[in-house]
Amino acid sequence: MNNQIKQAIETFKEKVFNDYEAFQYGMWKREIEQNPERKKGLHEIAAKSIEEFKNGFRMEETKYYFKFLNSNSGVHSFIVKEDKEIRGKKWKQGDILMPADYRTPALNRPRGNILGEYVIQWTGPLYLR
Repeated sequence: MNNQIKQAIETFKEKVFNDYEAFQYGMWKREIEQNPERKKGLHEIAAKSIEEFKNGFRMEETKYYFKFLNSNSGVHSFIVKEDKEIRGKKWKQGDILMPADYRTPALNRPRGNILGEYVIQWTGPLYLR
């Protein structure tokens, strides 16, 4: 794995983590506004959940992809390792693919490319429109 793809993967993971953090704190925002005295406790709950999410998010390398798994062993996404033709389609290094199942990605279209611009959520790549 070259340095460019390593850095892009780290950026990808940071985007996922930032989205999860925004989700966690956003989830508790209303409760904190209504009960300011619970702010510290709710922040601690959110911080613990964020840390667990980060610790459980991991990458496995397969023949063609980097597979990202979340803490409950669900597949978050796949990233194409190198420019390659896979099942009759040409893919570019860094293409983000949504999982079709635990072992394979959906090979209809990439959801972005980690070497370019893309949007990613903590729940996974966005659906096609």
